[in-house]
Amino acid sequence: MDHTKPLTGNQAVLNWIDEMAKMTQPDKIIWIDGSNEQIEELRAEACSTGEIEKLNQEKLPDCYLHRTAVNDVARVEDRTFICCERKEDAGPTNNWMDPKEMYAKLNKLYTGAMKGRTMYVIPFCMGPLDSPLAKIGIEGVSSNLATAIRTCVVLLMSWGMVFVTNTQGGIVEISRRSWIFLILSGLATGVSWLCYYKALQIGEVSKVVPIDKLSVVITMVLAAVLLHEQFTPKSILGCVLVGIGTLLMVL
Repeated sequence: MDHTKPLTGNQAVLNWIDEMAKMTQPDKIIWIDGSNEQIEELRAEACSTGEIEKLNQEKLPDCYLHRTAVNDVARVEDRTFICCERKEDAGPTNNWMDPKEMYAKLNKLYTGAMKGRTMYVIPFCMGPLDSPLAKIGIEGVSSNLATAIRTCVVLLMSWGMVFVTNTQGGIVEISRRSWIFLILSGLATGVSWLCYYKALQIGEVSKVVPIDKLSVVITMVLAAVLLHEQFTPKSILGCVLVGIGTLLMVL
């Protein structure tokens, strides 16, 4: 596989990488795709140069020893700067430098810094490739808190529609049996949302979302079993296609 081929068509990203490459002047650019093939290639290369050592694979499979370079240190205080337009914004205990001055200094240091080296481009996405409204911004947020916030929004919009349509008076006409099933439905929805958000946080969106949509099939089956609704050839075909599509996407 050609690892020098860009993994994105985003022109802004490609332009930025091209700008950095022209400044740092690496011998080649490698895009990290996360494949096992590429991982093994990188490990083999690192072993050949002595950067890492392969450990006993029977006792410690897929384990390698990587020692820190003797001249590798964490950041030092006198080389750490807050670069903002106003010095007072940096705070009294931080070093400050004007952004333009820092850019000029760093551009000079980085020019040609990667001659004879390889630049590795590691793609990173702040959010998912699909289901953006459900996952973007919830990283590091408790699934319980995310569900509570979402529920508040839904609650406000729902009651807003009730008052707009002037149907709030109908609440006194709801029977006890309906109240029981409405409450049970609400509890089931709450549990479903908690599980959905947790799944989005720890799983792949491309697999979580199709499984969530499989609830359509479950609902139709329950409607037939509990409510004795009749299946039509069209509904049966739809259930089969949804089920097959879900399996194809998650397996």
